[in-house]
Amino acid sequence: MSGVLLSCNRFRTEDDQTILARVQDEYLSESEIKESIPSGISARDSLTMARSLINKWIKKTILLKKAKENLSSEELDFEEELEKYRNSLIIYKYENNLIQQKVDTVVEEQEIKTYYKNNKSNFRLKDDLLKVHYVLLPLGYENTNEVRRMFFNEENTSTIKSYCEKHNLKYFLEDHWMYFSEVKNYLPLKAKSASDIKYEEKELKDSEYRYLFKILDIRGVNDTKPLSLVKNDIKSIIINQRKTRLKKQMHNDLVNDGFKENEIETY
Repeated sequence: MSGVLLSCNRFRTEDDQTILARVQDEYLSESEIKESIPSGISARDSLTMARSLINKWIKKTILLKKAKENLSSEELDFEEELEKYRNSLIIYKYENNLIQQKVDTVVEEQEIKTYYKNNKSNFRLKDDLLKVHYVLLPLGYENTNEVRRMFFNEENTSTIKSYCEKHNLKYFLEDHWMYFSEVKNYLPLKAKSASDIKYEEKELKDSEYRYLFKILDIRGVNDTKPLSLVKNDIKSIIINQRKTRLKKQMHNDLVNDGFKENEIETY
């Protein structure tokens, strides 16, 4: 580090501090930026990072000095704001600690389903969703007909999966929803929306692969998102609602207890 910074214009103070920059009566020493530069990087990178840190310090320092010179004493008095901010932080930490100790984070399946049923309008799709299975066959694959027969006629996906793994074929046979835009990253679909594909069994090809795929289910734009897709979101919503209720109850209890214990009076 120190060897690298020899490339910077610098001088030493009476107490042997290596100075890298000055803004009016403020000085930036080498020791102040040393700890911000990670060890193990090249000399070139170290120098580049040092110069960047110096420039940032210069801009910040000159801006702060000009601000102090041009603002009135009233404008520079932040005592009240700082006290409010400090008090807000103290209250926040206290509330957060109590909530973390007391909030119930176990959300039952039925509670999730009930919330989903009562709030479906909040879970509208902005992109088509698909459940799709596909297998990619290299062009000229000698057992194409066999795979086609299995894929389109075999109901047990484990059979197809086993075959694909044995012959190193790319596939997707999961019971998961995928956004239409995501599906188009894997399949050369020309359709502009999922509804254009319908539920037909399809076969496409490009310069590399033959794509065998089946559309198992579709949810269009403005349809309700499937529960499986929003379950974790709903769980978070329910827990946050519990936190809000707990905080409100905590506030009320503190005030009520304060009156009972004669810690609070109104006049």
